[in-house]
Amino acid sequence: DADLVSLGLSAALAEPTSAEEGASHVCGVCYRVDDADAVAVLDSLDFREKGGYTRELVDVFPFKGDGPPVKALLYTGTPDNPNFTPRPISDVEFAAATIAKAVGPSGPNAEYLFELETFLNSVGEHCGYIERLCALTRQYMQSEKA
Repeated sequence: DADLVSLGLSAALAEPTSAEEGASHVCGVCYRVDDADAVAVLDSLDFREKGGYTRELVDVFPFKGDGPPVKALLYTGTPDNPNFTPRPISDVEFAAATIAKAVGPSGPNAEYLFELETFLNSVGEHCGYIERLCALTRQYMQSEKA
């Protein structure tokens, strides 16, 4: 599914096998952190992203393609992580039900998901998986209030 590959979940899926399937990309935001704040920020992120995420330096290209790539720190949950399960990738209803109830150190998971949806819409990105996940998560949240 090209939408899942574009979410950076290709490690959990079969890699594209041909050029016709197109190149994938991930759209997001990078933050520059002052050297004086780096240790505190990394400690906070390491706590928030605990549970088997890996840290990796990656090249990030400007969204509009106007400028050289920059190095960025990326946290990734991969299938070799003991806490990883592929079920939310293949079962969007399961993912939505989980997100609707889950709360982590940074707050409700649904809030994070809806902020992702808002960001993607603001930059003109379309992801059918995220759209469906948001719609189902809202449905689960409404049914829990009823």
